[in-house]
Amino acid sequence: MKSVTKMFVVATLLAAQTGLTSGINLEQALQQKKVSFSAKGKAGAANSHYGKCLQVTLRNQSPHPLNVSLEVGRLLVPKDSNVQNMLVIRPIDFVLMPGKELTQDVYAMCAQRHDASPSSSTDFSSGRMGNDKLQKIARFIDKHHLHNAAGQAAVWSVSDRKPVWEISMSDTAMQNKLRSYVASVTGLPMKPPFSREISSLQAIHPEEYTDAAVYKTTCSFEYSLVSASSVSLKVYNRDNCLVKEVLCNQPMYAGKTITKVTLSTRELPAGIYRLVLSIGNEQTITQNVVLGRELLDAQEE
Repeated sequence: MKSVTKMFVVATLLAAQTGLTSGINLEQALQQKKVSFSAKGKAGAANSHYGKCLQVTLRNQSPHPLNVSLEVGRLLVPKDSNVQNMLVIRPIDFVLMPGKELTQDVYAMCAQRHDASPSSSTDFSSGRMGNDKLQKIARFIDKHHLHNAAGQAAVWSVSDRKPVWEISMSDTAMQNKLRSYVASVTGLPMKPPFSREISSLQAIHPEEYTDAAVYKTTCSFEYSLVSASSVSLKVYNRDNCLVKEVLCNQPMYAGKTITKVTLSTRELPAGIYRLVLSIGNEQTITQNVVLGRELLDAQEE
């Protein structure tokens, strides 16, 4: 018998023995001041981002037995602002006698991608219910038992717009189902806005001028846009300083596109440069190029 089933049986027996009727959710219990709440990261959790990574304690402050449900989709808020909010992924019942408290492990997932995961010293408040999108993805994850890295990636797609195509798992059928659901909830595309087909350094050709020999490097990017997007192309030197802006949020139609950039020693000193082509705000293609005959010859030796 699974642990969840055992807990349900215990809760049912206790309810029958104590005259406990229908339960209430945590929101109601807190509003009615029937319980006190505390939570912290679970010591020794296999993964502090997801799974059974929190411990929640409720104390019955009423004179009556209570059956309180911790809701799927609730955001527990850390007292340390550097730690992520945690999204409750699986509902759990707390059957409490008057004046008694109960601590249980809770399935949760991080809901702020760029903040830290909780530790056993991180305390949480009861927070609030997540928005409609977070509640939907939490219920989907619970229904399909996706208490794994793919489920965590799906939560970050909702909370932080993590690209849907980065959701990955060995079960490709479930992976595609999860991606499809996340895309329907968020409106994010299931596939990248472009597919990189070619990013090649073309031949360097000297051009003679009256004052001195000038060399140039031409780099060509070929990619396919699934939908109309803005494109930027920037050139950085080895110190990561921007030295040339070829395109800046240039609108591009859907379809195959070729973007070229030519660097010349007439405008830039010989050296190694990094070209960064950005599609929208999320995806980039990077290409290093060499400018200058002496540097090119040195690389070929």
